[in-house]
Amino acid sequence: MLGPLALLAALSIIGGYLGIPYFLGEHHGEFHWLVAGISLAVVAAGLGLAWLIYQRKLVSAQQVVHALALPYSFLQRRYYINELYDWYVAVVQQKLIAGLCALVERYVIIGLLVNGTATLTRGSGQLIRLCQTGRIQTYVLAFLLGIVWLLSRSLHRWW
Repeated sequence: MLGPLALLAALSIIGGYLGIPYFLGEHHGEFHWLVAGISLAVVAAGLGLAWLIYQRKLVSAQQVVHALALPYSFLQRRYYINELYDWYVAVVQQKLIAGLCALVERYVIIGLLVNGTATLTRGSGQLIRLCQTGRIQTYVLAFLLGIVWLLSRSLHRWW
């Protein structure tokens, strides 16, 4: 695996040195020499430090870890992405979903479905109670008015 990576690294360095980014013509982005130089310097520093640690054994890895404690812990904890994700799921999403569920339960299930049907039943009972007088004359009058209404509707269709 070292061979292909070394070949790709060498070709990248040669291609960057020769200005091959301009080989295929202009593109949308702009080539930044400062950024390329800084990244190349960081790579060279990393290679030099690795050579000093593992090849020459002049510096121990623990010394480098101790000297670069903050970046090391940041990289060791994988940029704290897992902690951030756990916090987001445990705190933000759980509380948001719990709040939404409480609202749905309070206003939709209890408020509308349970209490709404009870209110509808109570209201329709009070409305029907107004019609229930206990007098037979009222019932006969309502019956006759219903027949007249039905006859007027059916005769209106024929005319």
